[in-house]
Amino acid sequence: MDTSTLFAMALGLQFPWEVKTLDFKVADCRLDILVDFQRGTSFPCPVCGQPSKVHALVQGMPVAAAARLVWEHDTRIWRILHHHVEEVRKRKDLSGVTQLGIDDETHRVESSRRGHNCITLFMDMVTRSLLFATEGRDAATAKAFKEDLVTHGGKPETIEETCIDMHQAFINGIQAHFPNAHLTFDRFHVMEMANEAVDQVRRAESKEHPELRRTRYCWLIAGKL
Repeated sequence: MDTSTLFAMALGLQFPWEVKTLDFKVADCRLDILVDFQRGTSFPCPVCGQPSKVHALVQGMPVAAAARLVWEHDTRIWRILHHHVEEVRKRKDLSGVTQLGIDDETHRVESSRRGHNCITLFMDMVTRSLLFATEGRDAATAKAFKEDLVTHGGKPETIEETCIDMHQAFINGIQAHFPNAHLTFDRFHVMEMANEAVDQVRRAESKEHPELRRTRYCWLIAGKL
């Protein structure tokens, strides 16, 4: 039995804790003991005794809020998330993807310029799962997804259907990189444009027909029926 094991027993250490190094300084009459654990070890919560629920927490709240709950800095939580996301994505098989849903999310940036950050999301319409996300809202996002699709075993020519809004950049990107994909415009944006057109007609007609004034929401409700 080596010295480190003997010291671990003397200190009452239990797995996964172990004595890594012993450094005795004769001149100072000092013994430095480094106690550590193996990388990748998980620890139960000291309060409830259950394994860490950090991954579950960040699914329902901002990372900063989750970090406060577990008494940890948010940068470490982000590192944990990035690590596990990359590990899962390495094993992702996209060879069976045939139907895409594409949409963008816009977030306001609170800065002196007060600009916006945009990301484009690519979804598998069959499994209803997120496949890819990238910055931007232009035709280049389709190219970025195409490259990621190929990396994970998919083929651009097998994409048969795409559901998108009427953003011209998305249309251009799909036509350029997924030539076999049939374009379908999602119902939400079609109805939005139809309602806007109806309202423009209502406002024009109300000049000669006063009874149409203040009926905007009546037409909007009718359009949803």
